[in-house]
This record gives sequence, structure tokens and C-alpha cells, in this order.
Amino acid sequence: MYKKFKKDPYFLQKYYVASFVLLVLACLGAFFILDIESEILYWLPVCILFSSTSFISILISLFVSALLCWKLNVDFSSLKLLVMLFCGIYSGIWANVLIHNASHGSIKPRWLNRLVGEIVGIQLLSGFPGFAIIHIEHHRHSDDLEKDPHPNPPNTSFWEYIDKTRAQLRICFGRLYTETWGNNENYSKSWKRIRPLIPLNRIARAILILIILGPLYFTYIFIVSHITTQLAFGVINYYSHMPKKDGLTQIVNLDHNIVFKVLNRCFSEAFYHKNHHEKPYLFNPMKRTDW
Repeated sequence: MYKKFKKDPYFLQKYYVASFVLLVLACLGAFFILDIESEILYWLPVCILFSSTSFISILISLFVSALLCWKLNVDFSSLKLLVMLFCGIYSGIWANVLIHNASHGSIKPRWLNRLVGEIVGIQLLSGFPGFAIIHIEHHRHSDDLEKDPHPNPPNTSFWEYIDKTRAQLRICFGRLYTETWGNNENYSKSWKRIRPLIPLNRIARAILILIILGPLYFTYIFIVSHITTQLAFGVINYYSHMPKKDGLTQIVNLDHNIVFKVLNRCFSEAFYHKNHHEKPYLFNPMKRTDW
């Protein structure tokens, strides 16, 4: 993805246009093929909330969607709720692991990386190229307060970090685009066209998931998984890039308590972040070969 972006100034514009057209066609096809009931239209405002990447808007979407399920008497048991929540949390962490590894080409055979990245990109709502490009930038400029897409500045709380990352990602992408292609008028117009296409793609992906899963699973599996993915990214990057008293940032492996030990064993040692930065092409960063 990164190489394609560097070679073609219109790569992202073409991707988001093609993606949006395909998503709209998929939504229309799924709506008629699956014979969806009209009550699903009540969830369209929830899907629109996903046009924003704000963590608060995602939490609001869960609250509104759960309220709709209650108001419209969507029937489910307490046991089913627990199972759905578990599936949402579990799939949310694995979505993090898979798209992260796909962006490095760590999945074998290599042709699977794009396929897995695009599938998980639906759950993430952002698509695959945007994530992959910005993640490679993170590795190129780790802990640079200006160039890292999600640095961890000193004296920043976890929730401040989550909140500031959204704006930092947008700034970083704009800077990367300008640095790569300069101030050429046509390229600048291309970037301006991309910006409204991103929220439209996010809404279309959310609607497609809603149609396929239905309101109940959309609420308690998809939205929960989406929140979990966001939190997993936040936890890994915030706690593994910890500023020291001397102002420098140290990248560490997280395996110091029972929580991280369990998470590592269940999710391909995803919290061995120091190892990952040293050997980014390993699917399992604990399996370094140079000890």
C-alpha cells in the first residue's frame, strides 16, 4: 500500500471512489437479496454517527443502537447478550492483530495480506490502504511528536491520548501527502476530494454491516468489536511507548502482569511491541530469531 501511494498521487482518490461505488452496490444487493425489514431504517442515524472517527461518537452509537433494540423489543436472552459481547470483544482484538500484520505483509501466503486487510478494513470502517500507509509512517517516525501519526507526548493521560490521536492522524496524512507530492494544484485538489470520501466510505461500510448482521448483532457484536479495536490500538501504543523522565520515549514489551500474559497468549503475542518495532515482519513478535 505504501509503495502504491508513493508511486501514484491519485491512488487514494481512486481507491475511495471505487470503494464507495462497490459498497453502495453491495448495500443495495444485500438489501434486496436478504429481504430486510423496514425497521432497519431506524438504525441509519447510527450508521451516520460512524462518519466521525471520534471515540465519543462511537460510544454514542452503541448507546443509541442499544436503545433502539430495547424500544423496538428486539428479543434476546441474557446468555445471548453475554455471548455476543464476548464475540465482539474477541473479534475486535483479532481485527487489530490481523490488519496490523497485513499492513506489514506478515500473513502467509503474501497474496492474503490484501484480502485480509480489506475484509478487516470493513470492520475498522477505514478501509485497508489508509491504515497501512499511516502505520508505516508510525514505524518510520516512531515517537517523533510531529511526524508520528500517534505519538505519546509526556504528561498525557490515556483518554487524552485517544482523543488527540484522531486530529494527529489527519494532520499527519495531510503532511505526508504534501511532502510526497508537493503543492501541485492537481494533487492538492485530489487530497481535497479524498477528505469527504472517507466519511462516506465509513457510513457505507457501517450500513453494509448493519444489513448483513441485522440490528441485534450489529449492536452487540460489530459496534462492540469496533470499540474494542480502537481501545486495543490505544492500549498497545500508549502503554508500549512510554515517555521517560529524560524526555525520551522507550518502546517496551507488555507482558508484566496476568492480563497482558493472557492477552498475548490469546492474540499472537500482540503486546510484544518492542520486538515488533525491531522485527516488524514477524506475525508473532515473540518468535524473534536473534536472541
